[in-house]
Formats: sequence, C-alpha cells, structure tokens
Amino acid sequence: MTGATDPKERYHGLDLLRAVAMLLGLVIHAPLVYVLPEIAEGFGLRGVPPAEPWSMALSGWIHQWRMPAFFLLAGFFAVLVLQKKGSGAFAKDRLVRIGLALCLFFIPYDLLDGRLDGTLMHLWFLYYLLPMCLAAAFIHRFGVPLRIGAWPAARVWTWPIYLLALIPLSIAASGGDGSPDIPDRFGDFELAPFLYFGAWFALGAALFERRDVLDRLARWPLIGTTALLGTVTMIANWQGAHALSAVSTLAWVLCLVGVAHKSLSRRNAWVDWLIELSYPIYLLHILPAIFLGAGFVALGLPQIVAIPLTVVLGFVISAVGYYAFIKYTPLNWVVNGYAKSRFRWPMRRAPA
Repeated sequence: MTGATDPKERYHGLDLLRAVAMLLGLVIHAPLVYVLPEIAEGFGLRGVPPAEPWSMALSGWIHQWRMPAFFLLAGFFAVLVLQKKGSGAFAKDRLVRIGLALCLFFIPYDLLDGRLDGTLMHLWFLYYLLPMCLAAAFIHRFGVPLRIGAWPAARVWTWPIYLLALIPLSIAASGGDGSPDIPDRFGDFELAPFLYFGAWFALGAALFERRDVLDRLARWPLIGTTALLGTVTMIANWQGAHALSAVSTLAWVLCLVGVAHKSLSRRNAWVDWLIELSYPIYLLHILPAIFLGAGFVALGLPQIVAIPLTVVLGFVISAVGYYAFIKYTPLNWVVNGYAKSRFRWPMRRAPA
C-alpha cells in the first residue's frame, strides 16, 4: 500500500533536514586550510598544522551521511513536486534553479586559478543532481510505476534490502576506500559514483511512495537503534571495514530522517528563514570559509576557536551576500525561482 498521507502535505522536518545538510557545507569547509596544504601555501602560510582529531571526527561523521541524505531528500521532494505540478513545470524549474545556477556560480570559483577550465569545486552535486531530476521528470511523464522499487520502503525491517545495491555501488564508487569519488570539472563523469548517488535519489522517491513509514522512523527506540548501528559501523569503516560504509550511511540517514520528522511538524518562521538561506549560502560560502580560515591561521588562533568562528562568520558573510546580491535582484529568479522572487517584472510584490 502506498503512503496514506496527502501528497500536498508539507514535510517541515524533512525541509529542515535538507537545509541543515546544505548549511553543514560550512562545517565541512571551515577546516580546509588545515586539510589541504596547497590552500595555506596559496596565502603564503607555512607550517600549518593538520586538522585536529576532533575536527576530523566531526567532518567524518558529516561526510558519512550528508550527501546521501541530500540526494535522498532531493528524490523525495522531486516526486512531491512532480505530483503537484507535473513533469514539464518540474523540469523547467530544475533546469533554471540547478542547471543555470551551476553555470553562473561555478565561474568565480573556477577563475581562482586564473583559468576558466570548468572546475566544479563544491558545486559538483548540482552537476549530478540535474540529470537525476530530468530523468525523474521523464519517468513521471511516461507514467512508470514506482511501486515495485518502493515496496521495501513500506516496512522499516525491509529497508536493509536496499543494501544489496548500496554496498557494491558504494565500493565501486569509492575505489574501495569508503568515500565516493566526485567529479572535479565539467566533462568528468564516472558511472559508479553517479549510480551510487542516483540510488539514494531513487530511495528518496521510494520513501515518498511509502511515506507512511516516516511516523515509524520517528519513534525513539528506532532512532536510538539506527544511531547506535550507524556509530558502530562508521567506526568500523574508519578502521578499514569499508564494506560497512553503506550500512552506516543508511543507518544514519534513517536515524536523521526520523529525528527531523519527529522534531518539526508545523511551520516555524525561523526554520523557514534557514530553509530560504540554505541554498544561496551553499552557493556562496566556500570563498568566505577559505579566506576566514587563512586569516585565523595567520592570526595564530587555535583550531578550536578558528574553525567555529569560520563557520559563524562564514554564515553571516554569505547571508549578507544573499541579501545584497541575490534576494532583490534577478539572480533570485535562478536561486529561488521567479514565482518566489521579490524582484519581478513588471515590478510587483510576490505573494506571501
């Protein structure tokens, strides 16, 4: 049986989780100056110490689940929008908000080395996400049923069936080291990583089809069990048991989906604000994170101070950049969609 909930329902908790996954890019990239020596050398900094264990552990935990969770939520909300607006409107929206955004925002990052050679940097996920969304629109347009692929998602205890695909895909996508390869520039395309992240997108579509399971995922005993399983298998993965990486990722994704669904069931103005900021901040944050990190190293601040400061100030600077250069300009048509923009033609206020 498919999910009993109204497909027009807002999933506020999952909206928040998607925003958090975006905003955690700040936490991932705040220690870059300690992780990549070439960044420090570019600022003339020598002898920069490596990232401290607490920072590496935090980044490792976030890496374990963040992008798979994001692709899963992208698949979930893709089906929701497809059912509400249809394939044509969905495809047009994604071509602008993902495809055009990628083409516009990669340029300043690509030019950092003085050459326009198609470097993707942190925007690689848009490069993979766009063809997944277009494929979803095509599948929906021709009425391909999701029920066969979605049936394991109907019960919590049948979700591990998906590991039969995720484990080999994870190993193939990472070359066996537990961390999926990602494309460096336009034109780079490796089938195994694309299929791995595509599998998470498909799992999100399956979860929407069987969305009544969300209430079961939000029960504390299951949240605790998946968190424990995710922790144990994540540590085992760090110790070299890379076949368990997909197990840990699935456990953490189910855990966090359950926590998010349980934590927020109604609209909240602060959450709406974070959700609005999450995508533009992800697009803008990498340069503030790098420059702030290098500046704090030059000042001699300890990592326990420098990294949190980089996260906080990177958020503030990126938010200011959003309000100054995007929200009230035509760029907002690309980032948030024309219908939601406050700057429209002819000049008129967008509906609340």
